[in-house]
Amino acid sequence: MNLVYKKGALSILEMILLMLFIVVALGNYFNIDFKTEYQGSQTESTVNQARTGLIGFWDNHLKTPVLYLWRSFIDNMQRIHDAQPTDFDLAAPSVPTIPYTPH
Repeated sequence: MNLVYKKGALSILEMILLMLFIVVALGNYFNIDFKTEYQGSQTESTVNQARTGLIGFWDNHLKTPVLYLWRSFIDNMQRIHDAQPTDFDLAAPSVPTIPYTPH
């Protein structure tokens, strides 16, 4: 798999922002009021269902592991700042050293 970033290529975030900009620009050009369109019963219901689903997915599946990883990251950054061993250093296996004695 070639993961080389090509010069001049757009990232996914840039593409999403560009699409959003184009939608807003076309909406202004054609005098579309997005607030009025959103307040339609079907659109508002769909957006509220998606919002409720995403919040539930965050609360039930993502919140605990993401917060664990974030707190672990912050804890390790503090340990690095304090010149203490990180979790990775503490979890690494130790290798016994045998003194070298020449014959």
